[in-house]
Amino acid sequence: MVVGDIFYKTFFEPQKVQEKKQIAVIVDGPNMLQQGGVDLKQIIDTAKTYGTIRLAKAMLNQFSSEKLIEAVSNNGFELVLSVGDVDVALTVDFMEILFNPEITHIILVTRDADFVPVIMRAKSYKKRIILFTKKNVVVGRALLNAVDEVVYL
Repeated sequence: MVVGDIFYKTFFEPQKVQEKKQIAVIVDGPNMLQQGGVDLKQIIDTAKTYGTIRLAKAMLNQFSSEKLIEAVSNNGFELVLSVGDVDVALTVDFMEILFNPEITHIILVTRDADFVPVIMRAKSYKKRIILFTKKNVVVGRALLNAVDEVVYL
């Protein structure tokens, strides 16, 4: 009987399939892309190592150059153009992602600690938050402590 149970569990028990991570990428353009910021291709390439990218948005303001706007589109990002500060637009889109059951991980590309409250809310919805930020820039300790992982680009 023991042999039969072992045989059954080994050969007939369904194996759990590890689900692939579903990723949303949100880029704080004014803080991360303007004035010699991070490379958009590097963001996408690094994000792909975490799973399948379901959506990628780059928030830019009215001061963004045409060259940057073109680069955002050419690298597969949806452009969100905001008049003034992009924080509100970014937060609205971030909150919308919380209610998308397909998204398991949110990659936030920023250095701005203003997003800590929305990050904490996302974690309460069981979303894993990964921060992509630049090397050699000041990033608030609160932001670093709020996310699940930090990647320096």
